[in-house]
Amino acid sequence: MVARRLAPNRRVLCASPDYLTREPALETPSDLVHHNCLLLRFPGSKQYRWTLAHPSGQLEVLSLAGTMDSDNSEILTDWCLAGHGIALKDTWEVGPHLLSGRLKVVLSQYPPASYAVTALYPHSQYLPPRVRSFIDFLAEKIGEPPYWETGLEWLADSTGAPLKG
Repeated sequence: MVARRLAPNRRVLCASPDYLTREPALETPSDLVHHNCLLLRFPGSKQYRWTLAHPSGQLEVLSLAGTMDSDNSEILTDWCLAGHGIALKDTWEVGPHLLSGRLKVVLSQYPPASYAVTALYPHSQYLPPRVRSFIDFLAEKIGEPPYWETGLEWLADSTGAPLKG
């Protein structure tokens, strides 16, 4: 099998401005234990544990709890927008809400672990041309940086990771 990286899958911790005005300030990851964390849970899910990077480069794994969890990521976004808590979200899911101000990034100096959006396919010896064409099409449509991060260049400053690549 061959893996072709198509785009970064950057993640953020976010909450609604309403939630942030009602609840205690967040200064360090340990402050999350005093907040309602909206958790994605399904069999095998590790989302109840959030891995955050410290400015020093060390990683911290936090076991969190909240009053609301779901196996549907869109529901978590809706709850976050409604002011019910803090969620760990992919920028492709919440980019428009960050741009509009309906959601705010919290603890930006402690970014969550990011992953790559990857196409996994058989070795090129066995790859039908239509599959190669489709993967090339996806890479072109996603772009570099990915289209869902257009307007979010400020995240590069807050997370320390450049949006390109």
